[in-house]
Amino acid sequence: MEFTGPIGVRLWVSSSTANMDIFAAVRPIDPQGRDVTFMGNSDPNVPLGLGYLRVSHRAVDAAKSTEYSAFHPHLTSEPTTPGQLYPVDVEFSEPTSIVIPKGYRLALTIQGKDFGYGPGAHIVRAKDYDLPNSNNSGLFFAAHQNRAPTLYGGTDKVATGGEHASYLLLPRITAR
Repeated sequence: MEFTGPIGVRLWVSSSTANMDIFAAVRPIDPQGRDVTFMGNSDPNVPLGLGYLRVSHRAVDAAKSTEYSAFHPHLTSEPTTPGQLYPVDVEFSEPTSIVIPKGYRLALTIQGKDFGYGPGAHIVRAKDYDLPNSNNSGLFFAAHQNRAPTLYGGTDKVATGGEHASYLLLPRITAR
């Protein structure tokens, strides 16, 4: 199956605080259950796609956005009301182009910190060598030490189903 173009993720989220960060990773998994990594521009072992959104910057410019790719102007900061659900579109930094072989699957990881495979991860590496902060996906990552726990230390939730459908949108190319 071929996917070529931007990746989109729509989530319905809430937090017990007035803000939250969302880090998303789209990962191919081989038939043996291992994450498949790729040579990236900042790391030799990156997933297929990485996205990030600070929920207080969820505003979207509809004129500059597409179904797959939200454009966040980052002109204002809009705190959330604790416990209230908000629809958010997570922006991925790069489009993708890949053919996924039969028997492979895709996984979407959503978390409140930088994506990382962590020690002992079951992965097929594009290239192995030591990197500083090797638990993060790449040399460039968010600095979590300056995040106030009163804003970012809450309980975050992702809703799914019914009127609160959260989903991954992939640009599938079909035979012509």
